[in-house]
Amino acid sequence: MEGTLRSFLPSKGYGFIRGDDGRDYFAHQSQFVGTQAPIEGLRVRFEEAASPKGYRAMAIRTLEVVEADRWTTPNEILHSRGPTFQDWETLESSLWTVHSSSRESPDAARLEALLHAKALGASGLALMKYYTTTGSEPANGGSRGTHRYTIHHFCAHPVVLGRLSAEGQYRAAELKGLDARITAAKTAAVMRTDASTRKAWLSFGMLGVAPASVIALWALIKGIPISLTAGMLGCGLALMMGMATLAARKNHDAWLQPPLT
Repeated sequence: MEGTLRSFLPSKGYGFIRGDDGRDYFAHQSQFVGTQAPIEGLRVRFEEAASPKGYRAMAIRTLEVVEADRWTTPNEILHSRGPTFQDWETLESSLWTVHSSSRESPDAARLEALLHAKALGASGLALMKYYTTTGSEPANGGSRGTHRYTIHHFCAHPVVLGRLSAEGQYRAAELKGLDARITAAKTAAVMRTDASTRKAWLSFGMLGVAPASVIALWALIKGIPISLTAGMLGCGLALMMGMATLAARKNHDAWLQPPLT
């Protein structure tokens, strides 16, 4: 019987062959004959055998020679609550943590985490955890009171997944380098956060000139000493700029956290 090696996981030592008769045959690594490594997509010839658990392939011989360093990757970003992924090998994992949050729903928070992983060049998120916190804001309509709401969170570790395939487009070395990409992304995000802080200070500092001028003019009219006026201006501007900076500053790097030391 001939067929195509539909899947094979080297770490597990087994896979499945789709026979030309349309049946699926269990293929164990010990049954492969020759030096060609079992790779998804290979054409093979084998002897059929039946067992209480289904059909098995015996004495498997490959019908072609394929380079053993050709990998395919998932078509979408995968996620798992555990460290492994069904049908995929973990080529590289990171101790960095991706975080995401949303007031809308758990799905929205999960999607944000997956988009972060994609931006890092990862193909999966492992050890994914979900948790919630509570936020608050003034009630709508001018009424007194506080409105509380649920914030949905996910955190996970980015990983690179792959599977040996006769039609694979990548070499393992091309897929690796995850931590280097993460470090570069963190550096760029921190720079954006710093730029946001500087912009907030500059914008609101300039806006503070107008009220400062009004206060100075008022002090002159009232005959208030310049030293007292300067003190008032300094305190007022410091308070205003500090509050404005905290309100306007946007943290662009909080979603990506380094390993705990």
